[in-house]
Amino acid sequence: MLRLFRHSFVFLAGALTLTTTASAQRHIRHLNSLTPSYGSTEPGRVVGLSYGRFLTNTTRLDVLATRERGQGRQGIGEFSAYGVAVGGSRQLFRVGQCVYVHAQGLVLGRYERKQENNTGGRDGGKAPQGAAVGPLLGLDTDVYLADAVSVALSAQKGYLWLNPQIDRWPGFYSVGLRFHFR
Repeated sequence: MLRLFRHSFVFLAGALTLTTTASAQRHIRHLNSLTPSYGSTEPGRVVGLSYGRFLTNTTRLDVLATRERGQGRQGIGEFSAYGVAVGGSRQLFRVGQCVYVHAQGLVLGRYERKQENNTGGRDGGKAPQGAAVGPLLGLDTDVYLADAVSVALSAQKGYLWLNPQIDRWPGFYSVGLRFHFR
């Protein structure tokens, strides 16, 4: 049932994209964007809010804040992680005036807590926690529904240093609605 919903959503987004007119230039210098998003990681779910600003017609500065929650493998239990990523995106290619694909290069810093709510075999005390930092690379796609609104699809993979508590190779996959403004 969930798979049918996902396919229906993709089909509807594609149909809406084809029926809208592409009358505005999509990527112009000093254009801002705000994107609330929801997605998944290998061990949990992630919500995010990102801000972007085009420095040139093809290069965008990105700032992303995320909150990840989930149930990790044995010994981790329930966990939460709060992250901030800063970096840039460069346009790889576009399909007409409706679909734009960008390569992302970000630096991710995050605070992680595991064994929350007394899960993971912990007997009282403080939940293990820590900070981690590392590079985050990915692809970001905009599918425009109208001149100032697009569906944003992201897939990112990173590598973390400083003894990460949850995952050394985190992956993020999300969908969001991106609002473009001046």
